[in-house]
Amino acid sequence: MQPHSSGSTVSTSRWRQLLPSLQAMWMLWILLLFLLLVTTGLFQLSVRTVQLPITLTTGQSAEITVWRPWSHPGSFALRFARLPGQSRPELGEWVTPAIPAQGVAAPSLVFSRPGEPVKILVETSDQQAPYAAMPASSSDGSAIDRPMVPWAESAAPGEFAWPAATQTHIAQATSPSHYRFTVQEVGPHLQGEQVQLLLLAPLSFKTAQPGYGWLWALFFWPSFAAVLAVAGVVLLWLSHRHIQRSQPPENLQQSV
Repeated sequence: MQPHSSGSTVSTSRWRQLLPSLQAMWMLWILLLFLLLVTTGLFQLSVRTVQLPITLTTGQSAEITVWRPWSHPGSFALRFARLPGQSRPELGEWVTPAIPAQGVAAPSLVFSRPGEPVKILVETSDQQAPYAAMPASSSDGSAIDRPMVPWAESAAPGEFAWPAATQTHIAQATSPSHYRFTVQEVGPHLQGEQVQLLLLAPLSFKTAQPGYGWLWALFFWPSFAAVLAVAGVVLLWLSHRHIQRSQPPENLQQSV
């Protein structure tokens, strides 16, 4: 006689039949984990604003190498320090601008309080273009930012190309780009001041450069990682149960 073990045998057989499904689920989980790691890495490179200290003295220069996943028009700004509550009229004011009426070759904005001039030559290995600082556009308790746009010799004082012609932008290359920034002109009240030159990120929560929009969903990557972690725990539990059920009973004996 043999002990009745049909229930145990059927249960073990069912768990063995589950093995191909478990293997497929693990392969899918590993693939999703790999995709999340790669896309999150690209996302982090795309949302990082790079800061470069530079002194606003005519002829002063600074260099940096920046890595981005895809080519896009470069965007720059100058960040000036300030004390809490400090007023800095020399940085200008983004008051409601007027559009010049006649004889303008390209659309532009004219500000009545543009701030003291700052002009910086931006160079890469195969491009160069002068950029001018617009009036202060944003501020917090400790800093004031002035965006920079390509500068045209025909521009009148306080006039800036807007929207800036894309073809005049310095382009960030796919992968590394080496930049050199040289101060060409600076107003007397800003001479010698050390500022942060910002190489703005091509992707933010509100805007995206061409080619970067599909990464926007990665702003929620922690949620995706949490779902993947829960799925991994479930797969570990199923795998553990499968191993237990697949082992033959140690006390199974045959009787004559």
